[in-house]
Amino acid sequence: MSSADGSQTLRYEEPFGAHFEGLYYEAAEVARRISAGELETPHRTLDSSVETMATLDMIRRAVGIDFSTAGLLE
Repeated sequence: MSSADGSQTLRYEEPFGAHFEGLYYEAAEVARRISAGELETPHRTLDSSVETMATLDMIRRAVGIDFSTAGLLE
């Protein structure tokens, strides 16, 4: 992912695991918690997820990434 002016590049690579998908473990945890009648996992609370999203919003603003210019609504 690059900033609007092309001066910054953000990259994330997740290694392939035995299950071929990076979100396998997250999905498995969600399934366990739903089965237990719970709404969140103690490993990644809602507050922690919201904090991460706020940090990502701040990073996008800092490097000039604006989803609305691509026709996406935030």
